[in-house]
This record gives sequence, structure tokens and C-alpha cells, in this order.
Amino acid sequence: MITYALTGGIATGKSTLCRLIVEEIPGVKVFDSDACVRALLETDAEVASEVRRLFGAEALTALGTVDRGVLRSLVFSNDEARARLEGVLHPRVRE
Repeated sequence: MITYALTGGIATGKSTLCRLIVEEIPGVKVFDSDACVRALLETDAEVASEVRRLFGAEALTALGTVDRGVLRSLVFSNDEARARLEGVLHPRVRE
């Protein structure tokens, strides 16, 4: 099986290109790491626990799920914080 990786910055058309590839090539499989991260942040209790440990209770909603808006404000302006979050998420995405 041939594998390709598509990378790029925010709003560079990665999702659009993947959608076009799926439409044009029958049977092609696409793994969307952004969707995987969203699912981990929304549904994985272990991830929520790690986020709380790293960033405090304010990074979670009242229901105990990750508050993506708060997390975004904590990590996108702080390279060290982003690296800590990536340390939680990236191994799970690779799995």
C-alpha cells in the first residue's frame, strides 16, 4: 500500500484536497488527524484527566470534558504549553 501524508498550516486547503481525493479515487482511505484530535478531546476521559493535570480544572467544562476554547487560548500563545498538550495527543493520534 502506498501512503502519503498531507501537511500544512491552518486554512491551507488540506481538508478540501482530501475531500477531492476521496471523490476522485475509489477506495482511497483518508486519516484525518484533526478529526482524531477533536474526538480525543471530546470523548476520551483519560485525555481530559491529563489535560486537567497539565492545565488545571479551568481547562475542563462543568461536565468534565475538555473546553477546547480555553485550551486553545492556553496553548496557541505558549510553545511550552502546546508541546505538553502535543505530548498527550500525538501518541494517541499515532495509535
